[in-house]
Amino acid sequence: MWTFLYFVLLPTILIFGLPIYFYRGVISQLRKILRPDLDKLVNTRSSVLAREDWTKNPQWNLVIWLTHEGLLDFEKFRKDFYNDYVMQEDDNGNLKFPEYQQHYYKWMGFLFWRWEDVFDMREHVRTYDGDHQASVVDKSRFLQIVKELTWKPWQARKSPWEFLQVAHYDDGSGDGVEKSQFIFRIHHGLGDGYYILKLLAEDICGVSTALGKPQVIPRNFFQNIFLGFLFWIRAPFQMVQMLVAAHDVNEWHLPLDKVTRPMNIALTEPIKLDWIKSIKNEYCVSFSAVIYAAVTGGIRNLMIEKGVPVPNEMHTAVAVPVPGHPPKLRNHFIFAFIELPIGISDPVERLQKMEINYINLKRSAAPKASFAKVPLVGALPPWMMSPGCVNRLSTCLVSNFPGSPQLYFKGIRVS
Repeated sequence: MWTFLYFVLLPTILIFGLPIYFYRGVISQLRKILRPDLDKLVNTRSSVLAREDWTKNPQWNLVIWLTHEGLLDFEKFRKDFYNDYVMQEDDNGNLKFPEYQQHYYKWMGFLFWRWEDVFDMREHVRTYDGDHQASVVDKSRFLQIVKELTWKPWQARKSPWEFLQVAHYDDGSGDGVEKSQFIFRIHHGLGDGYYILKLLAEDICGVSTALGKPQVIPRNFFQNIFLGFLFWIRAPFQMVQMLVAAHDVNEWHLPLDKVTRPMNIALTEPIKLDWIKSIKNEYCVSFSAVIYAAVTGGIRNLMIEKGVPVPNEMHTAVAVPVPGHPPKLRNHFIFAFIELPIGISDPVERLQKMEINYINLKRSAAPKASFAKVPLVGALPPWMMSPGCVNRLSTCLVSNFPGSPQLYFKGIRVS
């Protein structure tokens, strides 16, 4: 029944979507005459994240930080970032990253990029001056800073990104090394985790992120034709099957109107990669399976500790990277759902089940079908796409990205 419904709805969506794409093309040309202050339309994949009220109630802020040994020359960094990235040009002499000077702007029902009225790097690269500033910031206070920045609205008519410095940070190690925190905050509508990883690790710290990119299995022409044919047979069923299965019922899966903010934040101590790799190798599972199994076990233990009934299974939305990420500020990923075997008490059995679930997700056509669907949703006006961009299915959302070897920024060790 679900597959039949999918085949009925898909042509309807396509027929309905064609006039919208035509209208987008028309207003994209009209803005050159009527609104020369506007740049291009926000692309469809970024629109699903940029559609929210980012100046009042942002839900898609990303906060990343590097612990820096010593104190960074922030004035020099501001100048270097402006020259090397904000003003970087492509082969045609156009700005490679114009979004650093632009913000989302709604016109004729759609989102465009609009240039800042007056762009000032000092507004985007500065010392942290928020509610939790102190002469020396310890771990607990820094957590509050991250929590504040995660939900802090952006200034209207300003591009939603910033680098912040916390000058004196005490990590509690007692090693006598002076440390500071280097924070990058960006709204998800500008770019995704893989762009951020490339910016911070490869571009700024000079460490290749080749190992962090999704690998593509080489196939010949006939294999591609056969798999393409198979995709359109499998995708509808597996897509609907994934969505139906992901509808969780448990005491932690609250209706949206009962979810309060600001949400909380917690951090573990750093976990050594060698330890994770040893588990991976001993049980012949993937690195991601170890991570997800650990998260599942942690949730299970907490539910038991709080006296909450543990369901047989729980689902999480996961960010699935897609090969071919453009070298720009872009979102190039999709969300899929995966089952967390929270009802299994034995950690080894839970790990093995997690590996099976992860393999099934990688083999499924559902993530690719979701990737193909996003431009159809993202082409809609924000008010129309919003109901379809809210996760009402799974209890969790988990995102993990491969790290890099030891990083050095301007010759100084960071972590």
